[in-house]
Amino acid sequence: MSSIYIHIPFCKQRCIYCDFHFVISKKKEEELINSIIKEIRIRKDYLKDKKLSSIYFGGGTPSIISTHLIKKILKNINEVFIITDNTEITIETNPDDINKKKLDDYFNMGINRLSIGVQSFDNEILKSLNRSHNSMQAKNSVEIAINSRIKNISVDIMFNLPNQDLKKLDESLNICFGYEINHLSIYGLTIEPNTVLHKRILQNKISKPSDEIFINQYNHIADLSEKKRIL
Repeated sequence: MSSIYIHIPFCKQRCIYCDFHFVISKKKEEELINSIIKEIRIRKDYLKDKKLSSIYFGGGTPSIISTHLIKKILKNINEVFIITDNTEITIETNPDDINKKKLDDYFNMGINRLSIGVQSFDNEILKSLNRSHNSMQAKNSVEIAINSRIKNISVDIMFNLPNQDLKKLDESLNICFGYEINHLSIYGLTIEPNTVLHKRILQNKISKPSDEIFINQYNHIADLSEKKRIL
C-alpha cells in the first residue's frame, strides 16, 4: 500500500488546542506549493512503479488555499506517480470554506473524499475552541457535501472538551447520525504543552477535563455508535 500525505500549513486562526505548525498569512502560498511540487519531483523514484492507494491533503486547512493550487499539486503527482481509478484522494475542509463551486472544482480535479472538521455543533463550544465556523455553517457544509458529486464524506467530532457534558456531546453525535455520511471520526481532546488551552488551564481560566470524564464519554460514544451501527 503506497500513499502520499500533503501538508498545507495555513489556517484562518488558531484553535486553542492546536500544536500543529501553521501560519495565518497566505502570502507565500504559491511559494509553498512550488516547493511541494519540487519535492514531489525529487522523490519521483521513492514509490517507483507502485500504484497509489491514497492521497491525503491535511493541515492546517487545505480548503482555504486556491483550488487551482490543489489541482496543480495533483497534476504533478499524476505525472510522477501512478494514480488509478481506485486511488482515494481526500482533502480536509473547514465548514466555512465549503460551497458548491469549490466541491465541483475538487470533484473535477479527481478528489473523491471530503473530511469536514466540524468538531462540534454547539455554538458555545465552537466559540470557546476559537473555531472559525458556527453551528449553522457546520450543518450547511455537511448538507452541501452530501448533495455534491463527491460521495465519500467524513465528519470530525471531538469529545472530552471543556464544558462539554454528555447532553452536548449527544446533540452533536445525533446530528451526525442523522446524515447519510460514510465515516465519522471522533477524537478525544489531548492537552498539548504550550498551546493556548494549556496556558489557560495553568491560569485556572479553564477547568481541565478529568480522566473519568474522558473514560465515561469514550464508553458512551462506543455504546451509542454500536446502537447506531456505526462501529
